[in-house]
Amino acid sequence: MVSAFEQGVAAARIRNIPVAEACFRRALAENPADALARAWLGQAQCAKGEVRDGAGNLLTAGRAMIAAPPQPRTAAALQQIIGQLQQWGALAEAVALLDALVARNPNDAGARSARATTYAMLNQPAEALADARHARSLIQPTAASEVFLASLEADAGLSAEAEARLRAVLAADPAPRETYRALKELARLLDRRGAAAEAFDCLEQAARIWPEVPEYAALDRVLLPRRIAENQAQFTPELISRWAGHDFGDRAAPTFVFGFFRSGTTLTQEVLASHKSLFVSDEVGLISAMGANLARMAPGHPTAATRLASLGGDGLAALRESYWRMAQGRHGEAALAGRFVDKFTMNVIDAGLIATVFPDARFVFMVRDPRDVCLSAFQQLMVPTAATAHLLDWESTARFYAQVTEWWRHLRPMLRLPVIELRYEDAVADFTGTYTRLLDFIGVGWDDAVSRFHERAAGKFISTPSRGQVARPLYSSSVGRWRRHPAPFARIAAYLAPSISAYGYPG
Repeated sequence: MVSAFEQGVAAARIRNIPVAEACFRRALAENPADALARAWLGQAQCAKGEVRDGAGNLLTAGRAMIAAPPQPRTAAALQQIIGQLQQWGALAEAVALLDALVARNPNDAGARSARATTYAMLNQPAEALADARHARSLIQPTAASEVFLASLEADAGLSAEAEARLRAVLAADPAPRETYRALKELARLLDRRGAAAEAFDCLEQAARIWPEVPEYAALDRVLLPRRIAENQAQFTPELISRWAGHDFGDRAAPTFVFGFFRSGTTLTQEVLASHKSLFVSDEVGLISAMGANLARMAPGHPTAATRLASLGGDGLAALRESYWRMAQGRHGEAALAGRFVDKFTMNVIDAGLIATVFPDARFVFMVRDPRDVCLSAFQQLMVPTAATAHLLDWESTARFYAQVTEWWRHLRPMLRLPVIELRYEDAVADFTGTYTRLLDFIGVGWDDAVSRFHERAAGKFISTPSRGQVARPLYSSSVGRWRRHPAPFARIAAYLAPSISAYGYPG
């Protein structure tokens, strides 16, 4: 007879999460001490968006496994549990398990390496560097571990050590993935010390390599340009304002913060998250999940606009309710205690969908000099996604930026909800004035804690490459960096000219 646990594993493997969850709950009812069943239940809960509860079950399961005599099966399960906690941003829980593993065996190189990664995600570079160095002393280093260690050394200001390590990695001619990452990290160091031409040459070398890196080569570079074109053709003022003024009888709609990569969305997120009356959701795909629910509610309709046009008021209310249910599952009750801010940078692509479903929302669109935006986006090591697929080479970065911002300028005149365009350069030049204006727009008063946003960001999980920058006081050295690269910008001038003109930046 197939056990409840085995049934759950089979359901999970075909992504039937509700059945998997029910089976694992039955397995735990039969044996509450079954740590493996609890771990699988936690994974199922995370997969359906109940991250708070799921992380709690993963932590409980992990602690039980650590307390038991070591076994090969539980060692593999522990690695998976820690990976799941990292994936879902439950980093305090991951550190708790890793601390226990290191306490049990201080020379556990795997636990030291995993804890270094987790500390890096938590904006704790000194702790990350210490663990990474300890791990390196225990095992033969690999190209991947050397690149990671160099990135931590760079974050700690040990630029000479980091550069020497990266050059040694590249001299050994590693696999394409490690070559790509090493070139990106080396470019960051070279740019920091003013070697602009050599830095950009490293970036262009990396751009020639990415097609050999499987996770980048597999990305769909057609999906988002096609969706932008569909949105631009199909969202109309009539559709967007269809439910304007309607009383849905639910919570006040969120404030949505978006823009383009590296435009200042993470800075604004951390400033707002420091305010006692605001709860900020950081790069959680609540809108993409809501869009998936919309597709299930309106089968047979191929695009977001046609699906929305097919809905009645009850359907739209259900869609809004699904959003709040997912927000609560992801963040817990705290998410609903104050004003909710949804910061997901590339939600700008779905701004028509958001405005139709939440006509009572507020939009914050971040603006930054298009040239600094494109340079910074091209320089970053990004998690592979359908959006970051367009940041892998110079021309496609500029082309994608142009497509996204053209769509925004097309949409904005149709919007009846409140919109503010916030300039990154204004925030740098006049922090208090700029964010006072934003807080007034959202409808909350000034809170002195927002001036100390960087203190809160240190030691906190931030999902974007800006996590290191926002853990320091605001600085102006990132303004106008594009001027050091006149020749590369001449190649993409035509893509950026409309935005430069529209936002009033000097040529």
